[in-house]
Amino acid sequence: MTLHADGRGGRKKRRWIDSARLALLLIGLLLFPAPMSAQEKGGETTKKKFRQAASMREWVYKELGQAQEKAQAGEFSEALALLDKLTSKKLNSYERSQGWNLYAFIHYSQNQYPKAIEAYKKLLDEEAVIQPVKTSTIYSLSQLYFATEQWRPAIERLNEWLELTSDAKPRQYELLAQAHYQLEEYREALVPLKKAISLRQAAGEQISEKNYLFLRAIYFELDEIDEVIGVLEDLILHYPNESYWMQLAGIYGQKGEDDKRLAMLELAYLQGFLDTESEVLALVGLMLSSDLPYRAGKVLEKGLADGVISPTMKHWRLLSEAWLLAREDQKAIPTLIKAAGLSEDGELDVLLAQSYMNIGEWEKAAEAARKGIEKGGLNREDQAYTMLGQALFHQKAYAESRNAFEQAGRDDRSRQLASQWLQYVESEASRQAEVEAALGTD
Repeated sequence: MTLHADGRGGRKKRRWIDSARLALLLIGLLLFPAPMSAQEKGGETTKKKFRQAASMREWVYKELGQAQEKAQAGEFSEALALLDKLTSKKLNSYERSQGWNLYAFIHYSQNQYPKAIEAYKKLLDEEAVIQPVKTSTIYSLSQLYFATEQWRPAIERLNEWLELTSDAKPRQYELLAQAHYQLEEYREALVPLKKAISLRQAAGEQISEKNYLFLRAIYFELDEIDEVIGVLEDLILHYPNESYWMQLAGIYGQKGEDDKRLAMLELAYLQGFLDTESEVLALVGLMLSSDLPYRAGKVLEKGLADGVISPTMKHWRLLSEAWLLAREDQKAIPTLIKAAGLSEDGELDVLLAQSYMNIGEWEKAAEAARKGIEKGGLNREDQAYTMLGQALFHQKAYAESRNAFEQAGRDDRSRQLASQWLQYVESEASRQAEVEAALGTD
């Protein structure tokens, strides 16, 4: 499995190769030491064995230089032919090490990474290889292992290089963390990544978004959700992005912390990050479940006005329900009219009748109730008749009101209420008749 440093998907091999290129070029293009002069050859006889082994004869230097010139010119076949001819001769350890060094460069330049790896391994086997070249070779070898996704040897060689150098940069620790991550060694990946971050911070650098994402990926794998939350909060602070807000809101939802989830979604909404219907409706639903119907209504109203939310009967109904829960009947009525006009059953007409009743619009309430009953498909037709009866009563249409309550009373669930209203209607009708009779006598 190959992942980005941020843990989000496959890393292109080219990224690893680019990391290796500089070190390989520094070694592959290394100028060979000049041959010893005649005076040096006849000079001290007490030179150390290493110095003797690390000397290069003039004819070797010349032939190796010719091969190197061909390699640098991109004439790799000619370079290899010259190098093969040279290495077939009897060379000392230091001369062979320079030959393997050039072999590695040639193979690398032709994208022949396994051959380059073998050449570097043979270079390291030479006794006379000087320490700077050895150190650089180990690093280049680690990079080639990265390039070929050989994570374990890449880790081993990079750790070996870190022990030999005092000039390690954050990038090397990041690569080490990446290799451990590829092997699903998440705890081991965390240590070098934190080291790289601390080095960058010590140099006055801000933590990069890439490293934040890498941290997030590791903590996810370790199931350390509180740490994930901390990283996401840092990402939101330094690299605000819709996805980070949504991820953090989702985690709060998984933890059952709906108040924090709501806060994150609402802040994301205010910054314009919620720009799809599903995202806005998720916020509306959370507001409604959190007993915040007025705020839900405002968000939903704007979404419908902006075209983010489709103007369907379902959404108009949701908006009207938000206004009704917020006791905003004046706002609910226009949305109920739209929703009822799109609905095939009479449920929304009955809700509209209730809103008209709440503000004392009795004639419109009666009209809406009748329309709901005519459409049918009601869950509680008895309640619709009760509303109709009440609306007619307030218009002093006692005979029609009586008929509506009689219809409501046919349902056992409304029989008692309808009976009470019928008594009240009879009482008011009788009182009205007496008043009219008295006024007529006068």
